[in-house]
Amino acid sequence: LPVPKTNTTKWNQLFNEILKTLNEMNCGWFDGCELTIGLKFLENLTALIWYLDAHHSKFEARGLAFPNFIKNLPPYINGQYYKEDSHYKKSMIESYKLEIHIQSVQKCLEQPWASNQNWRPFILQVFHLTNIAQKYLEYLKNVKQSVTVTQNAMQPARNSADNSKIEFISHCQPGEVRFEYQELVQRIKTSDIYEVIPINEYLPSNKYKRYQFFANLSLDSPIMLYCYYHRNYLGTLNFAWRIPININDRSDNQQAYAIIKVQDNIPHYFTRGMKRDASSSENLPTQEMENRLKTMLELSDPDIVVDLRVNNGFKGNKFDFFWNELKLYFEE
Repeated sequence: LPVPKTNTTKWNQLFNEILKTLNEMNCGWFDGCELTIGLKFLENLTALIWYLDAHHSKFEARGLAFPNFIKNLPPYINGQYYKEDSHYKKSMIESYKLEIHIQSVQKCLEQPWASNQNWRPFILQVFHLTNIAQKYLEYLKNVKQSVTVTQNAMQPARNSADNSKIEFISHCQPGEVRFEYQELVQRIKTSDIYEVIPINEYLPSNKYKRYQFFANLSLDSPIMLYCYYHRNYLGTLNFAWRIPININDRSDNQQAYAIIKVQDNIPHYFTRGMKRDASSSENLPTQEMENRLKTMLELSDPDIVVDLRVNNGFKGNKFDFFWNELKLYFEE
């Protein structure tokens, strides 16, 4: 086996603990190969495990379990990881980097020594590691492709047909209306038939109380309730309109018009594809800067994004918001 490294870094510690595992499993190389192909295999394997360090929960959430030799490494047994409480930054997993690590290990497994019988138990676990890493890589690529399609689409990703619900709420006798609905009752009474009313301001802020509010909703006038699941910080947008008590007086045309009016009141956000054509550059220097920024975003490589102003002694923070947003974009 290769010579252990000095335990001066966490990376070296991980390397040595993998080396210890191989020693316990009676694995090794002959004729000095441990100093060449053996060392290369161990370094590539350590690099892959190191890159996935602190991200085990993401794999487990998708039913991807790590092999036993990794689970039995000291930090993971104690529910910790190698980069914890150190100067190493916990970075996001990037698809192109993960693919490089996977391929480097797989190339080592294609060599003749990996088919030796004494290596079989350990190699099977390494194959298991590369398989789950490959599955997670495919997941990242699918997410990136989906985000790219959404960002380049000329229509918003969310639409009212798939994210809304319309419900008929029957009326009760005036004396049976519960106290918590009184404000909404007064607002409904002062509205015209089929007049759309936003009702979020009449809802309890507590989620459980809001659920009970809708579950027991009954007013002295029949209404139509329209709920649009906007999510994010807007949550669910709720609208209501009063309809005639007599069924014969109700109008399908007025109902359709009310639904259209609700959809007009729902906030719509443009996609990046739409924003791309929203304006032109003010001058040639601005156009050149925007073209460079566009190239940086399309390459999706955070290593080329550098705030060059720091080299000129700039110490301000007014552009921090831009750099933070750019960082979040790459992490997505």
